[in-house]
Amino acid sequence: MLKNNFVLQIIVSTFITFFIAIYPITHYFSLNIIISVLLGCVISLINVFIGYELIKFSINKPNKVFFKVTIGSIGIRIIFIGLSVFILIKFFNVNMFGLVISLFFYYFLFMILEIIYINKKLLTKNIKQI
Repeated sequence: MLKNNFVLQIIVSTFITFFIAIYPITHYFSLNIIISVLLGCVISLINVFIGYELIKFSINKPNKVFFKVTIGSIGIRIIFIGLSVFILIKFFNVNMFGLVISLFFYYFLFMILEIIYINKKLLTKNIKQI
């Protein structure tokens, strides 16, 4: 079930990373850093779920449309991430270190899972066409 459910994979991977990091983060870092780490995770979660919805929308479309939506959404989502980081650091005084480190960690973790998901969907789509 976990292999076929992308949303469940994202949720499980988030909980696993929280479980692993909860002790060091709560014992060695301040509340400001903990909040910034959580905000980085939330931004990455929003990013990956937007990407997931766009993939679901475009996966059965012609390849040209699929790649336009996928590549275009990556650019738009990176702009969203950049604006979010800027606003949080500039106007809400969020700790830059915790925010950026957690954002990059979760971005790359979720991007790997997203690439695997796209690959599986495209393989399934190609098998159905044969």
